[in-house]
Amino acid sequence: MGINPLSNKMTINNERIKILTRQGRFHDLINMLEEEIPKVESQNKKLHLEYQLAEAYYSIRDSKNAKKIVERLLPKFQKLGNHSMVGDSENILGKIYRLHQRYSDALVHYQNAEKAFKLAKNNEGLSKIYHNLGNVYIFLERFKEAQKFHFKALEIAQLEGKQEAIGSSHLNIGSMYYQNGEVDLAMSHFEKARDVFKEIQDITNLAATYHNLAESYFLRREYISAQKNSSKAASLYEKLQNVLGQNIALTTQARSAKAAGSIDKAIDTYNQIENPTDGILLELGECYLNQNQADIAKKTFERILELPTRNSLSIGYSLDNLARIAINKEEFEEARKIYTQLLEVLFSMKPQDPDSIASTQGNLGYMHLKMGALKPAWEYLIIASDYFKKRKNWDELITLGSNYRNELVATKDYQGAITVSREFILPVVRKSKDKMQENQYHYEVALLYHLKGETEEGFNYWKKKYNRKIAFQKYSAPFLASVLDESNKKELEKQHLRFLKQLLNRK
Repeated sequence: MGINPLSNKMTINNERIKILTRQGRFHDLINMLEEEIPKVESQNKKLHLEYQLAEAYYSIRDSKNAKKIVERLLPKFQKLGNHSMVGDSENILGKIYRLHQRYSDALVHYQNAEKAFKLAKNNEGLSKIYHNLGNVYIFLERFKEAQKFHFKALEIAQLEGKQEAIGSSHLNIGSMYYQNGEVDLAMSHFEKARDVFKEIQDITNLAATYHNLAESYFLRREYISAQKNSSKAASLYEKLQNVLGQNIALTTQARSAKAAGSIDKAIDTYNQIENPTDGILLELGECYLNQNQADIAKKTFERILELPTRNSLSIGYSLDNLARIAINKEEFEEARKIYTQLLEVLFSMKPQDPDSIASTQGNLGYMHLKMGALKPAWEYLIIASDYFKKRKNWDELITLGSNYRNELVATKDYQGAITVSREFILPVVRKSKDKMQENQYHYEVALLYHLKGETEEGFNYWKKKYNRKIAFQKYSAPFLASVLDESNKKELEKQHLRFLKQLLNRK
């Protein structure tokens, strides 16, 4: 018997389609199908290949092309009376609408697919549709209906005795429980799915199951188990040459290692990810900072700024980290430039994050202060403080004020330090109604007057402001810790003890 060259070619293409799909190489699959489809003479085979092209477009979330192809194919399948392909086509449309959160439209298409699969007596298709219906009801927060459809799909799979469908059902049910926050129930179904897929050697679904188990262990803070399962998933995806799946599994593995405190292991795992996203690079950069590898961290954050796929959020986080690195290196002019750039990014974001804007304004003012530019420093201090007062964010106010006061003390601008303490810190401290803490801050102001050379003014301030109902304490001056110059620090500590002794003598 002779060999039909076209049939042989189609067999090769079908095998190639399976391989590329299993490996997640959908762009290659699209290129191959678009090249081969025009060469196919059989109308029926051409229709099936075009349907697979639509599936491939959906897999890369190109909804526009997937929808365009399916809407063209659907009337043709209906005319041919091919109910199974009608069901598959309606299923893709349902998935597209679900992806765009148009759940009512998705339900209509899934219900159309259900009718078509029933006409075709295609139980495998029905099982698939019931899972998709269940997923929509999860998004609609109609959990009882979601359960009904997912278990209906499992029942069909069990009646048919198809292990792959049974495993997929357990995988879907596990995902349902996971999304509903019922992690233990989710894991019991993931484990059943794992056992089925291991038995039938379904590597693709087994990889997905190991990943879901890893995510579940991560939520339970069982980070070692999360690492083991994500490692298995990554190895299987590598075997399948599925780079996308491998990257997702490696990400979970790295995050689990980081959460477990194994930062070096996390860094090594993050570095195995091909073409990392801005989010992954952010996490990697933070790991380098954790290990005091500031230079490598800096290069990592700068790499994010060069990515064409970066977004405003990742740019913002990167700039903030770069500014902190510059501050630690005492490169204050560089930090000022970075904070200025960050402020522009924050103002351009929609919606805006007012808290981040105010914090950045405070940091930018502090950089001006470090460089001796007092006018813009005070302007930014007032702007940021006014915002935090309105938000009643007292912790931020005290932190911001303390940073300014410490810097002014370090540069011996004692009057400026007094102003910050009296106008920005003490009004906040009073709101806490902690009289002992309030006395502490009043003591610092009195000490600042002494350091300024106005000791009598310091005595008078203390006498007027301190709360006599609180037993006299051996007050300290926390701002002394911010003074880096050792000789200056020793002199300040000496003056602090002298002034404290004089206060005790006058008591």
